[in-house]
Amino acid sequence: MKKMKTFILLLSIALIACESDSSYSLNGIENSTDDSNLALKHPTGFSVENPSNPYDFVGQIHNEILNEYIFNVEIKDTTIVGIKNSAKEIALNNENFLEILGDDDFVDMDDNFISAGIADYQNNFSNVIDSLSTGESGKTRLRELLNYVMNFEGTYYEYYDGLFYFEDEILADNKLNVEEKEMILAATSTARYSFDFWFEFIKLDAGGFDYDEVINPTSKNSKGIGILIIVGCDVLGAAGGLIFGGGVPGAVAIGSTASLIGGSIAGGIY
Repeated sequence: MKKMKTFILLLSIALIACESDSSYSLNGIENSTDDSNLALKHPTGFSVENPSNPYDFVGQIHNEILNEYIFNVEIKDTTIVGIKNSAKEIALNNENFLEILGDDDFVDMDDNFISAGIADYQNNFSNVIDSLSTGESGKTRLRELLNYVMNFEGTYYEYYDGLFYFEDEILADNKLNVEEKEMILAATSTARYSFDFWFEFIKLDAGGFDYDEVINPTSKNSKGIGILIIVGCDVLGAAGGLIFGGGVPGAVAIGSTASLIGGSIAGGIY
């Protein structure tokens, strides 16, 4: 089994100031799926990546798990337990997950957390956030992120403008400790990549949005509302998975599990 790789991060003054002494190797990450079924095509010169975020890989692997499940898993279990187990199996067979995170630190998430999130989505997951074992500064920032995602109104480009700005704020926020920054940055990475995946996915049946078309929570297009709900589930899943699911591996696995569960209930997107 491959152990989790560590090295001293020199990616941002903010994280150094918080005396973070270890993280993950980000060198050479590529999509491990040889034949990706969902080709993400972006406008020339635009990228959803954020090299300033040391946990950018969380969202990248998140999307690889979604792609594998949706396009290559023939029999899909609709139960929480079934979807969670499928996502875990895919994660533990994903080259990037194993290379960066290993499999020794993986901890199963309590299904009750996922059920509580589903029940709380209309409240922007505020009650579940209150239950997280993290500081108030971290909870406040997580609420800000989820309020942004769940109530977003604007275009594809504007969504990313807001997230990139928010991530810069997190990196520079001296009120957040190392663990809180890790939680938020894993969640924002998930918010970026998940939105992109589902935005492109619904284009496959010609029912999607144009890049300059406004999406909002009251849109008549139920799939537009569905995207925001799913990404909100993902953000909460990544944050909760990191806290209760064994750190960053949990953020990846539970974030992708929440995405697949959200996709199955939010307007039947897949």
